[in-house]
Amino acid sequence: MDGKLSKCAGYLAQRVSRISLWHFVWISIGLTEFLAAGMSLFFHGRVTTDYLVTGGIVSLLVAGTILALIRQAHVSLQDGEARFRAFMDHGPAVAFLKDEAGRYVYVNQPLVRRFNCTPAEWQGKTDVELLPAEVAQRLRDHDAEVLASNRCSEFIETVPTPGEGPREWLVFKFPVNTSGGRKFVGGMAIDITDRKREEEKLALYREIIAHSNDAIAIIGTQGNYLEQNAAHRSLVGYSDGELLGQTPAIHLGKETFSLIAGDLARNGAYRGEVTSRAKDGRTVDIELSAFAVRDAQNAPVCYVGIKRDITERKRADETREKLIRELQEALGQIRILEGILPICMHCKKIRNERDQWQAMEVYVATHSKAEFSHGICPECLKTHYPRPS
Repeated sequence: MDGKLSKCAGYLAQRVSRISLWHFVWISIGLTEFLAAGMSLFFHGRVTTDYLVTGGIVSLLVAGTILALIRQAHVSLQDGEARFRAFMDHGPAVAFLKDEAGRYVYVNQPLVRRFNCTPAEWQGKTDVELLPAEVAQRLRDHDAEVLASNRCSEFIETVPTPGEGPREWLVFKFPVNTSGGRKFVGGMAIDITDRKREEEKLALYREIIAHSNDAIAIIGTQGNYLEQNAAHRSLVGYSDGELLGQTPAIHLGKETFSLIAGDLARNGAYRGEVTSRAKDGRTVDIELSAFAVRDAQNAPVCYVGIKRDITERKRADETREKLIRELQEALGQIRILEGILPICMHCKKIRNERDQWQAMEVYVATHSKAEFSHGICPECLKTHYPRPS
């Protein structure tokens, strides 16, 4: 019996849905005329023309007004739907609507483009039919959570897209309840895969900078310090709070900083040796390498300065250079005799360049810085100055 009633109700609903608004207008006019004729018979005992005309005019006015209002509502509904679709189709987010069974009833154009499909290929289907089973189950669990809590929730969902593989999406899901008691799950999703990769890179770079032995600082486009690592903090002696908003002139001096800023503005980079004065007054020689970090339009977004303490190295270089100078001066005072010297085998005189024979001590003194002092060895003393017996 219930099945027959359901079929009957469905048949009637189908027939009514096929009746146009004009059918309702003519039916209402006919009913109005019928009521006008009945009232004329009741009051006058006969059907009079004035009742019929009045009833017809009233029914036409009412029907026309109702029809105009219906048309206006229909146009407003169409305009609202067009604006809604234009908004959803031209936004950056993927949007969808599912019924309680998980079937898609609406998808926007960004979803169609990202998944290389048509709306018809998704509408009426569930995630199980469109996506890998594990992914579909996770999405279904999130949908059930939203329906159970009846409030908006945020999820990170990994969903593969054609030609790109798994992508991470930031998804906002919310319940949509109709006046008829039906429940839907609406969703808007943004692909955050590239953003997460950039965040991971940024975190890695921060770790590298934080643990670098070189002093590294980041400076804004206005020349003010934005950030420093531990090595830079130790080098200049200023805490993060003391350095924030200050320029490198605080420890390099205004003139030096102005020269560096000029090179950065002209060439986008600077490399050289400068003198820094730490907070405690220490003078530190540093090797500075600075460069601009640029965006996609080649405009500088910040500057990075890498500093290395070379004070000890410079002192060692100066000591080495001083020693070299002293050795060079000493060598300049030394004259070396070399080659074959012709010497007399008896008197030991040496023949010089002018073919003259000179005493050995005279020749050596002439050709070097050596000087002689005369004495007598023990053997010669015995030979030439024997003691009387």
